[in-house]
Amino acid sequence: MSNPGILFDKNMLERNENQDKDIVTIVDECDRCTKVGFLPEVEASYLGLLIHVMDLTSLNSTDNHKNIEALVDKALYYTKKMLKTDIESMASNHSCEIYNYFTTSTLTPQTVCVSSVRVSDAVQIINCLNEHIDIASVAGGFPMGQVPLSCRITEVEYAISQGAAEIDIVIDRGLANIGDFNRLYHDLRSIKSLCVNGDVTLKTILSVTELDSYHTVYKMAMTAMMAGSDFIKTSTGMNYKYIIIYNYIRLIISYSQAVIVDWFSLFYSCTT
Repeated sequence: MSNPGILFDKNMLERNENQDKDIVTIVDECDRCTKVGFLPEVEASYLGLLIHVMDLTSLNSTDNHKNIEALVDKALYYTKKMLKTDIESMASNHSCEIYNYFTTSTLTPQTVCVSSVRVSDAVQIINCLNEHIDIASVAGGFPMGQVPLSCRITEVEYAISQGAAEIDIVIDRGLANIGDFNRLYHDLRSIKSLCVNGDVTLKTILSVTELDSYHTVYKMAMTAMMAGSDFIKTSTGMNYKYIIIYNYIRLIISYSQAVIVDWFSLFYSCTT
């Protein structure tokens, strides 16, 4: 389900402190789950689940057709070889839905993510193999975002024309840190309009480690959702703390109360 976005509403940038108690409970439970680990009899299935929501990514300056071919091969076949047998074996002794799901699942990542100039390579390789997996492309001045909007639009249009099913866009963190969320909203809406026309998913990468406060993270994430982001993401290859997830949960609840969206898909993306 795509997030259509809403008109920019400055009032939605203010946090609702009344929801803090419930959200702290959720965050504490998430923290606890990361320390418990998996039971041996379900480990393979949950590893499969983690893989199934990943973007298998290569964004190296040395990427070429050969690298992308290896990346696609890994996405399509690696987990099938490593986990499929174990999962099917356990499924014969269990009736849990997760076992049933993964015995019929393709066990592939959600997408293969590459730079805009490598999208055509990935699409060509997948077509030659007669397989399917969505291709995501970072675009719009990745990773810094310090690029004129016209140039960002051109790169997004190019990536979509080459076959990208998802666009991963970065924000201008400088604008976020001075509080110009209205401009950031309109920039993202311009990108969203390209994605809507091409039936393409939009993911917005916030690069939270470069934002100056947790309040700014909250406001930027809310702005991204108002602008129509289908997914929001903390960063690419950066560390984050649970307080960031805490902010995300809080604002997603606020946003979902204002407009009907697939809020779970928005939340899932901030954990991958």
